[in-house]
Amino acid sequence: MASRLFYLFVIAMLAAVPALAADKDDAGAAPVPSIQKDKLKDEGPEEPVDDNRMQMPDMPKQHPEEKPVHAEAHGKPHDAAAEESYGPVTLGARLEPEGKLEKGKEASFFLTLLNKDQAAVKPDELVERHTKKLHLLVLDDRMTDYQHLHPESAGDRWRFSFTPRTAHDYKIWADVQVKGEAPQMMAILLKGAEPCKESCVDNMPVMKAEFSGNKAELSFTGGPVAGTPAEGKVSIVSADGKPLEDLEPVMGAYAHIAAFTGDFRNLAHVHPMGAAPEKEKDRGAAPLSFMLHPEKPGVLKLFVQIKVDGENVFLPFSAEVKEPEAPAAALPPAK
Repeated sequence: MASRLFYLFVIAMLAAVPALAADKDDAGAAPVPSIQKDKLKDEGPEEPVDDNRMQMPDMPKQHPEEKPVHAEAHGKPHDAAAEESYGPVTLGARLEPEGKLEKGKEASFFLTLLNKDQAAVKPDELVERHTKKLHLLVLDDRMTDYQHLHPESAGDRWRFSFTPRTAHDYKIWADVQVKGEAPQMMAILLKGAEPCKESCVDNMPVMKAEFSGNKAELSFTGGPVAGTPAEGKVSIVSADGKPLEDLEPVMGAYAHIAAFTGDFRNLAHVHPMGAAPEKEKDRGAAPLSFMLHPEKPGVLKLFVQIKVDGENVFLPFSAEVKEPEAPAAALPPAK
């Protein structure tokens, strides 16, 4: 294992993709609800970056007067309240890579979560959320390769692997909750062989996707407009034009929607409205409706994760959040 140890402090962010992928259980993409601001620290690695070129993203300072991050989870995925909030980041992380990050080649890592005393946080200190204790949301700088990973515990560490589909930088958001604390997001930057020198995100809207002969389309009622709640709908029809009716449960819901702003600064994670599955044999049907609360105008990348015939399918969409209309000028008083 030709790798060196990196000490990273981590925090939160987001993103999306224009390529459709169907993978087995633990890799994928997803779309979401209300757009949440990530709370980020201004800390980096304590050691120089080595050949693996892994380092923290350039993140803005967190101001003490700012409120905690909020993400909404509509549809009662676990009989929970409709809104799930993220608190401040209290954990650090130590990442041990096994080899370099290269396009098309599987890369493996060991991740150790650290408390404020720099001691390893054990798996039994974590809360299970959405059927797992640790979720990793992985996205490249072009916002075209989104993967949702579930690391396996290995003592006090967590091991995970993924195969990057591009040679660009990747951002990883670790979604985790320590017992007695609020859920939190930590962000890690993995440097690729060909990082984008400037933003390389495609801003063109993409409202349709296809998989296995099925067709999906994203639409919004009255929006999306910055600062205004927007109801989204994902319609999915089979080759015969009928709505898909055999959606399988995936992490306690019939879909997971992850939405990222084009600058990676805002993230939303939402579930469909309506009844959630209670048993593995339960099935859902399209269309899937969800709520989003975009905070600012610009491109919004969404990944909708569903499960069909035992496979995770990730539907990539791209929407434009518009500026709110300026209020009409007041008429001068009548003379």
